[in-house]
Amino acid sequence: WRQDTSSKDNDDQSDGPLLDIPPVFDNCTKVLSVEDEAASIDLYWEVVTSSSEVSALDATELEQKSQVEMNKLQQSMDLNPWAFEPHVLMAQKLLHAGEFEQAAAAARRALALQSQWGTPWDKRLSLGAWVAWTRVLLQRSEAQEAWPTNSFGVNMLGLVTK
Repeated sequence: WRQDTSSKDNDDQSDGPLLDIPPVFDNCTKVLSVEDEAASIDLYWEVVTSSSEVSALDATELEQKSQVEMNKLQQSMDLNPWAFEPHVLMAQKLLHAGEFEQAAAAARRALALQSQWGTPWDKRLSLGAWVAWTRVLLQRSEAQEAWPTNSFGVNMLGLVTK
């Protein structure tokens, strides 16, 4: 029925109102191959699972690791530009690096994709949790405030002070 609907004239309402073309996949003009999605997921998960391996690294090693992770996230986004989660992680990595404008751009792109899809690719968090996290990343990047580097700092994000 999608092919039939997409070929109808928008002024022809004889069969009832037509739905707008959803914005996903660049307004349904692109196709995501199974191979590209699988490779994108693999790169994303490499970054997610490597994030816990930082306690024994010095500052130089941490910076190198972060650059490798950002490269993997960029590759993931290139393969599947419609998944928002790599954009969220990229925004956080860019905040750590003090790249506030780039972090804001990544967060804005993630929010736009969240709005388009309405469901997460990475189901570890609900959509509402992803949106909240992304909004905080955007807020901090616009205020040019770095992202906390430890769990205590993350927990203190909600602290209300006078």
